[in-house]
Amino acid sequence: MGNREWGIGNRIKFHLEKEDPKQVSFPLSFLPPASCFLFPSLEGLGVGSASFLLTLVTLFLPQRICAQIIPDNTLPINSAVQTTDTTNTIINGTTVGNNLFHSFSQFNLSQSETAYFNNLTTITNIITRVTGGQASTIDGILSANGAANLLLINPRGITFNSNAQLNIGGSFLASTADSLVFADGSIFSASNPNTPPLLAINVPVGLQYGANPGGIRVENTGHNLTSAGNPIFSTLDKSSNPLGLRVQPNQTLALIGGEVTVDGGLLTAESGRIEIGSIVQSRVNLNSTANGWTLNYPEVDQFGNIEFTAAALVDTSGNGGSGIQLVGKQITMTDASLVLVDSQGNLPGGKIVLQASESVTISGNSPPGIFTGLRSQTVAAGKGAEILVSSPSLILQEGSRIQSISFSNGEGGDINLEVPNLVQLIGASPVRTGATSDIAANVLGSGNGGNIKVSTTNFSALDGGGLAAVTDGAGNAGNVTINATNSVEVIGFNPLSTNPTRSILAAATRSSGAGGQLTINTGRLTVRDGGRITASTIANGLGGSLTINASESVVVGRIGEGTSLRSIIAAGAEANLPIHRIRGLSPIPAGDSGTMTINTPKLIVFEQGRVGVDNQGLGNAGELKINASQIRLDTEGIISASTESGQGGNITLNVQDLLLLRRGSQITAEAGGTGDGGNITINSAAIALLEGSLINANAFQGTGGNIQVTLQGLFIAPDSLITASSQLGIDGIVQINDSLLDPSSGLNQLPENLTDSTDQIVAGCTADANSQFMITGRGGLPEDPTTTIRGQTI
Repeated sequence: MGNREWGIGNRIKFHLEKEDPKQVSFPLSFLPPASCFLFPSLEGLGVGSASFLLTLVTLFLPQRICAQIIPDNTLPINSAVQTTDTTNTIINGTTVGNNLFHSFSQFNLSQSETAYFNNLTTITNIITRVTGGQASTIDGILSANGAANLLLINPRGITFNSNAQLNIGGSFLASTADSLVFADGSIFSASNPNTPPLLAINVPVGLQYGANPGGIRVENTGHNLTSAGNPIFSTLDKSSNPLGLRVQPNQTLALIGGEVTVDGGLLTAESGRIEIGSIVQSRVNLNSTANGWTLNYPEVDQFGNIEFTAAALVDTSGNGGSGIQLVGKQITMTDASLVLVDSQGNLPGGKIVLQASESVTISGNSPPGIFTGLRSQTVAAGKGAEILVSSPSLILQEGSRIQSISFSNGEGGDINLEVPNLVQLIGASPVRTGATSDIAANVLGSGNGGNIKVSTTNFSALDGGGLAAVTDGAGNAGNVTINATNSVEVIGFNPLSTNPTRSILAAATRSSGAGGQLTINTGRLTVRDGGRITASTIANGLGGSLTINASESVVVGRIGEGTSLRSIIAAGAEANLPIHRIRGLSPIPAGDSGTMTINTPKLIVFEQGRVGVDNQGLGNAGELKINASQIRLDTEGIISASTESGQGGNITLNVQDLLLLRRGSQITAEAGGTGDGGNITINSAAIALLEGSLINANAFQGTGGNIQVTLQGLFIAPDSLITASSQLGIDGIVQINDSLLDPSSGLNQLPENLTDSTDQIVAGCTADANSQFMITGRGGLPEDPTTTIRGQTI
């Protein structure tokens, strides 16, 4: 065999002569103490040489792999590397216009070392490909001059270890694409470098992927985010975070590969943009902007997976205008991993976009502290970033969270979920047992909260999971709209907490701000086992409004097992809740209740279930209107608009077929204190009150309300009642009208024109003037009914 040379980053070249497989000479004097090596294949060296090299590696080499940046000599002007101490200066390369092209067979960087691209400051893009068929490992610093963007392409994969950092003025893109595509159709290929490249003067417009591209992995120790209080309601302190991969403000950080894993990694682009995409094959469009790039995927029909673990952080917080886009097949987040945009200026916060072709799964399972999930917050005048999730399914579990929150006068960002199949919010953290799996738009300042919109087939909030737009400040709560073509389920409570919290849907207020509008459009709505839907107030703010359109049924009922938690649909005002103590609020709310409208063929309220616009504080009850084919209340089911001290609310029930109350069920607009009873209007074909059931608009000191019933048939059992009385005041009125009774039936129509009597009188003789005509009968009843009847009048 002839002679062979290995170049180790242009640092050392050593020479092996294989005259005898067992005799290999090596000048160890050339080996610096800190040198590190990455050996090529030993194929053809023989057993002796292989043994020698293995011994050399074992005895003399440090236990790490140092920089190995080897040009491949495939460019018109080839790249070169100059090494001094820990700095690898990359020079030459081929310049075309404002693009500088580099090509390497291997590109690896060890801890404490720097790869410094010594480009002219007029360069816009430094485009670097790796062609040798081995993945790249970066554990040092990538550096460049001026504001140049750096693009690194290696089809076999790229790993960024915990010491990897960026020291560049422009944007950074790492990709495992086969080639970079330019606007004129030319390509810069990393998989076929021997073809003479047609280097382009214009900007790159796409990334072309081959089959089975390598993955991208970012490793670090995870974020160290802290908060002064409950992290759900507090700003986050990032001062203790590791540096991680970070670009300059207003720039883009993009990782586009096969499988993408961020294992404790930190990705930061202050006021900039972060793009993460997982592609199995096809082309990704690369759109140049003043701040780097945006990517879109119109030609991609097969994506790979993206995973965030071990407190990974994706952060574009800053003065606004930032954005985050994650595109893949399955996007998974665990262990306190967080996607964050903190809007700190006057500009809107941009968007957080998760787009998955199969699923998005966010799991808590984290130690006390920061939840796993997505967070948009504003601490200034700018609107918070919008959160958009587009995926066939979305699952939040173990205390994970999607949250928009305003701490200032800026509006909170909106949350839009476009999830065709299934949205599930399940349970609480097994470690932080009070932390439930939620989607929330919170207000703690004077700015209004963001809106939440969900479009799906099936929506479920289970075992304490919930979705809420809530204000704890002066700003109004946002609106919530759920469009679920098949079903909405709000079932159960958090069984892990000593103070069980319900599964919930809410647009409510806990302060002076008004509650929002909660709209549910679905086929079947089920609220069971302690679940709750509310547009209520627990403070002095006005309660929100609640509209339910269910094309099949609404079912509400059953107490949560082992608890006293009723299943409730409410737009009322609630008193003496644990949240009053937690938030330091008066236990007696002053706000008025909101309004509720339910449209459904069938409403069933059973086993102490409740549908109401009650007010347990100082304010008035709200307005409740239900349009249904049938309403069935069973086993203490209640429809109510009652108050503790304010005016009773109004209830209107339009029922095409049957209104049935059984086993102690009630329809009530009762008022306590000095308030007047509310009004109840019922239009129904038939009404049945059985087994101690009640319809009442009673009052205590005030006037009883009015109950007006229009029906075709009424059955009231002896132990049931319709009443509008007042204990100390004036009773109300109960009016029952039979819709089948026509008050005009049996009456004869009187003639409009009277007959002329002059031609009906015989004038045989003319009476003298001043004559009289008198008739004296046997007697009769006196004209005055109070006059004593005399015998002769009979």
